[in-house]
Amino acid sequence: MNEPISILDRLQPTVQDDSTEIDLYSEGEDYRAFGFSRKPIASDPMIDFIDRHGVHEALAYSHLYRIRFDPSEFMTLEFTDHTVTLRGRHLRKGYQRLAMQRVVFIAEADHATAALVAENEPLVTTLALELKRNQ
Repeated sequence: MNEPISILDRLQPTVQDDSTEIDLYSEGEDYRAFGFSRKPIASDPMIDFIDRHGVHEALAYSHLYRIRFDPSEFMTLEFTDHTVTLRGRHLRKGYQRLAMQRVVFIAEADHATAALVAENEPLVTTLALELKRNQ
C-alpha cells in the first residue's frame, strides 16, 4: 500500500537566500546602472547615487515628489532640496522601479565602463545632482 505524499513533498519548496532580495553596490563587480529591492522597503528608504568617481550621496525617498521620464533616454528626479538628472539608455525599468520605491542605488558609468556595457542593458552616462537654490 502506497503512503500518501503531501503536496509539500511533491513540490519540494526551497528557501531562498535573503541576500538576493536587495542589490548592493560593490566596487570591482560588474557594472549595473540600477540596484533593485525585490521586496518592499520598510522604514525610510534612501537612494544611493554613485558618480563615475565612486562618490556616494544618498537622498531620502520621502523627499522625492516628482519623476519625469523621457523615453529619449533621460530622467529627472525632483527632491525637496535637490534635482537629479540622469542620461543614458534603457532607463525605463529604472523609472518603473523608482516609482515603486524599489531602487536602492543608481550608478553612473565612466567612459571605459560604458564601452563594455551591452547595448540592451541599462546604462547611466550622466548623473548630475544639483542643490536647489532657496527662492
